[in-house]
Amino acid sequence: MTEKQDTDIKSAEVPLSNHSTQTDAKMAGFPPAYTCTNLVAPAPVERKGHSTAPPNYLPLAIFATVCCFMPTGIFAILRASDANTAFARNDMTTAWKQAKRAKTLSYISIGIGCCSFLLVLILCAGILSLIPYLFSEYQSIINTEYQSIFNTTTSVY
Repeated sequence: MTEKQDTDIKSAEVPLSNHSTQTDAKMAGFPPAYTCTNLVAPAPVERKGHSTAPPNYLPLAIFATVCCFMPTGIFAILRASDANTAFARNDMTTAWKQAKRAKTLSYISIGIGCCSFLLVLILCAGILSLIPYLFSEYQSIINTEYQSIFNTTTSVY
């Protein structure tokens, strides 16, 4: 390696310390390094209305939509999403209102789903209990046919 190549490599090296001079940086072909010694922390974010985050009712809304009653569950998902968006904007009043609406719609959806399930269960039990009464007039016909089929004795021999 020649002496000229050796000096070119040394001049291209940039020192890693903050005490580099502008002449070293100009020689290396890089802009001068800037050091920041006065760091200022950002001011705390002021939140309108409530000081805490609203509860996230999105999982409850999804459960209510999938398992219980879809029409009100969809609106519950939308309200829970709006609450999360309002919280991200630091609008706590709107976030709490939308969270409360999401909770209410989720509970309504779960209530309608449970009532519908109980109604179907009661109707099925009622229909199953009526089956013997519905077919009682055909019972005598079924018994005579059954007896005629299995009580006849035919001898092959």
